[in-house]
Order: sequence, then structure tokens, then C-alpha cells
Amino acid sequence: MMLGLLLARTGVDVTVMEGTPTSCGDFRGDTVHASTRRLLDELGLGSRFARMIPHRLIDTIPVRAAGPTGRARPLTRLPGSHRHIALIPQWDLLELLATAAETEPTFRLLRSIEVTGLLRGDDGRRVVGVEYRDPSGETKHMRAELTVACDGRGSTVRAALGLRPRAFGAPMDVWWLRLPRRADDPSGLAGVFSAGHGTIAIDRGDYYQIGHIIPKGSHTDMRSQGIGDLHRTLVRTVS
Repeated sequence: MMLGLLLARTGVDVTVMEGTPTSCGDFRGDTVHASTRRLLDELGLGSRFARMIPHRLIDTIPVRAAGPTGRARPLTRLPGSHRHIALIPQWDLLELLATAAETEPTFRLLRSIEVTGLLRGDDGRRVVGVEYRDPSGETKHMRAELTVACDGRGSTVRAALGLRPRAFGAPMDVWWLRLPRRADDPSGLAGVFSAGHGTIAIDRGDYYQIGHIIPKGSHTDMRSQGIGDLHRTLVRTVS
């Protein structure tokens, strides 16, 4: 969406194809950092972001190892005028960008579009567009001088090109879940880490978005132990 906005502002005809009817989706990257706020300022969207999008600002990140001691990580030394992290649902930011882009005469956003393949030039190699399925299920073609694949880890475009991504193994997996937040609960963003586990709590107002870190490859075994074991592990980690 950001690329589409930037291209349209230079006068390039651009079409963004979105696979879903809206930008909504839980548990994405829902933190907007100082560098992104500066970019929004440069695009003339900073005041609109601050005025129109409900968000929570944090200027300190408390992180501790298992046990009572901890260390707060202040953000006051960040360069520029934004010395905080804004917590917002990602779809609100995407809709802000989409609304701004749609004011450009060369921008077009198509929703509920599934890209199913690539169009090739006469030489059979050069990519000249995409084949896609529209909301009615009809298969169509769109030709383009440049095709940019932003379709995620299971990219249809990348697979059609025969490209193989390089995998960098991470030593952990993450489970995402919601927990209700009471008015007297801590606010902001916090993290607690212990041997083999860690928990990150993101304040969403009336609930916490919880990221629970587990050892790599332990997902199946932990699921087999049931929800009670997860509950005890979470309590043990944060207490």
C-alpha cells in the first residue's frame, strides 16, 4: 500500500490488488515506530494519523527476566520529534494509506482479488502482468510494465517464477492469543523472559494481545498437553 501511494504520487499508473475485502486481520505488526511516524510526517499524513486513528503511545518498554527485577527501556533518546511507539491495529494504518492513495488520479485499489499466475511476454520469460480471479470468480488478465510481489510467505508470484526464498532458522515459535484487560492492569507494552519461554503483552485497551514464545519445534507437543498446561506456563512466566 505504501509503495502504491509513493508511485501514484510520482504520476505512475498503479493498481494494488488486495486479497481480502478489507485490511482487517488480527495479530499483525501493530506497532508504529518513531521512524514510521517521521515518514508519515514527510508524506503529509502525520497530523491525520494523530487526529483520526485511535492509538496508545508508550515511551518506555519494561523488560525483565524471570523474577521480580527488571529494567525499563526508555525511548526518550530516539532522534526526532517522535520518542515513542504507537500501538494501533494495522488495518487502521493501511486504511489511512489507502484513503490517501485513492485521492491520486493514477491510483487504483482492487479488493478481494486472488492473483493466480503470471503473464509472460513473447519470449516466454519476461513478466508482463498477472492472471487473477475477481470477486465473482471470473479469471481475468492485467498487463503491467512492472509487477511487484507483496503476497507474503506463501507468494504465488514467487512460486510462479521458480524463486526459492532463503530460510533463516529462528530458535523460537510464537503463539498469539487475547486476554481480557481490567482497568487496574498495567498499561503499555511489557515483556518477560525465562528459560525457554517468554511473554510479550501489548495493551489494546480492553484486552491484551499476548505473544507467547515457545522453543522451536515444540508446538505439537505443547498442544497435546492441553490448555491447562499453557495457562500454568503463562502464569509462571509473568508472576
